[in-house]
Amino acid sequence: RVVSRERNGTSGINAEHGKQWYQRRVRACLRSLWCGGIVCSASVLTQLFFPTAPPWFNESAVYDSEGVLLSQAYNEAGFQRVDAHYGYHLFHEMYIRSPITFGSFPSLHVAFPTVILMNGSWINWQFGLFHVCLISWAALYSHHHYMIDVMGGFLLTFFVYQVYHKVWNPFRGKRVVRLGLDQETENFI
Repeated sequence: RVVSRERNGTSGINAEHGKQWYQRRVRACLRSLWCGGIVCSASVLTQLFFPTAPPWFNESAVYDSEGVLLSQAYNEAGFQRVDAHYGYHLFHEMYIRSPITFGSFPSLHVAFPTVILMNGSWINWQFGLFHVCLISWAALYSHHHYMIDVMGGFLLTFFVYQVYHKVWNPFRGKRVVRLGLDQETENFI
């Protein structure tokens, strides 16, 4: 709502409307952070208990006739083209130092944009959906993930989101987690 400038001497924007908008944005960010943390924890546990090799590993691995791994080279997946274009081995150096090789399923590249999309933190849902599709395509194109990894990241996020919002959500109603802020700020959030 717009309030006339003559009445309150402001620039024409209702202060209450701005406060409500800010509160919605803060709640959306807090929901995204909590949901993202749960998704990340579930994903890392899955990757530790059920390690899966990404496509770039399988492309660079050498096996003997019985299927035993003889050697594997670090491979920067589809980013060797970027390194070659700029003449600097940025991605190659990152992949050489990476301690986690078998963490392909589920895809956190897809899960994090999906968390943000599902929690309503985007400008609009169309932009969020476009971003999820773009990240999914990039993960597949650069040989970081298989399609099942991408679908696993999306489905894990969808499952966590449903459980989080239907069963346990610390930001629903009066059950707001106290952040250690002053009373006015906590009431504002």
